[in-house]
Amino acid sequence: MSENLNQNQNQTIALVYDLPSENLRNIQEETKKSIRRVRVRSVQLLHALGVQCTESVILIPQNNRDLIDPTINRVSSMYNELRNTLDIALRTPIIRVLNLTEHQTNTLLPIAKRRLLDELDRTINSVSNIIDSLNEITEESRRRRIRNNISRIRRNWNRIFNISRELGIDITQDYEFLVELLDEALRRA
Repeated sequence: MSENLNQNQNQTIALVYDLPSENLRNIQEETKKSIRRVRVRSVQLLHALGVQCTESVILIPQNNRDLIDPTINRVSSMYNELRNTLDIALRTPIIRVLNLTEHQTNTLLPIAKRRLLDELDRTINSVSNIIDSLNEITEESRRRRIRNNISRIRRNWNRIFNISRELGIDITQDYEFLVELLDEALRRA
């Protein structure tokens, strides 16, 4: 799958994928749900390797090079298991690993940065809304769920921030603002 990765250890890596979706005709609703679960989990696994650049392109830092093949194998295995379990003609996922030229890398990094900044803005708005609603929430179980969600968001963004730095994408200012908001939300929750 990624045999060519070892040719040049310093090249930026892109992972390009096309996964089968649940938008098929003439299948039952439960089958659609099963396919959707596998697709969503597969996207999560692939996105954990790097940062999303476009809808189905992920830029991967050199430090995650060794995680690529096991992740691709896991996604393929999940789809194979699904195909066998459901006994339906489901397309095989297409997942390709590309070594990018310097020009390609320089073209894709600003796109990835814009996407990250947009996602940071959405997350900042979401956390701000959580903070605004905390005064009205008195149930401890709901506050605990909110604290857990905030902690999960922080871990996820910490991972994304570290990967971004490895790729040379600077989102420090927006990231630090988000961390301040998350800390405030945790204090209030």
